[in-house]
Amino acid sequence: MCALVLGLMAVWAGAAQAEETGGKWTYETGGVLKTFEGALNEPTVSGQLETGVKAVLHTKIIGASLLYECEEVKVIEGKLKGTTGEVLGKLRFHKCVTILNGVASKNCEPKSEGSAGLITTNKIVANMLLHLLGGVKDKVMVAHPDEAGQPFATIISTEACAIGEKVPIIGLWAFIDCKNLGSTHLVRHLIEEFPALNKLFLINETAEHKASLLGSAEAFLTGTHEGFKWAGLWN
Repeated sequence: MCALVLGLMAVWAGAAQAEETGGKWTYETGGVLKTFEGALNEPTVSGQLETGVKAVLHTKIIGASLLYECEEVKVIEGKLKGTTGEVLGKLRFHKCVTILNGVASKNCEPKSEGSAGLITTNKIVANMLLHLLGGVKDKVMVAHPDEAGQPFATIISTEACAIGEKVPIIGLWAFIDCKNLGSTHLVRHLIEEFPALNKLFLINETAEHKASLLGSAEAFLTGTHEGFKWAGLWN
């Protein structure tokens, strides 16, 4: 089973190189390869967690082990930019619980838009990037908040929460087709976090607060292109 994801654009241990290259999205229909052009330049894209898998954001805050475990994730306003190789949209995590030092914390339970157990991100943009390590090029997506200076999301709970009522998720997030099939035309692509380029943090960018988003999710087209096989072509 592939592990998710939901950091990025960094040099890993001085041995890895990452170069933002861009690319484009293409799809296949009737055995013919096509590009997204004109009115269909921005096809809608959605996603869902792999069956039996939870999305788990984990880190440490003030010395305490911190986990946010969510049972569902949905893509809101998701779309592909066909000719630039970008992905745009928001993520909404449902049925989330907070676990501090192994114990579920009701005081720190996430809430968003008036609903308990909900975490909603700001608008996110992801770009195509080639990551080189040991002569191998990995086709990675580099994600960051669309609006400069904004966090990915702010996790809101209660004033009684021991780690604070508002916890921002900041930094960069990398993800990859975990079967290395990002450029293979498939109806669904299984994605996960790309740890070598992960730069995701909670509250601030310190070693203690470095975070990972675990799990695996399927990405697929909706709307006019529902059921179509699609892929990214990295430059």
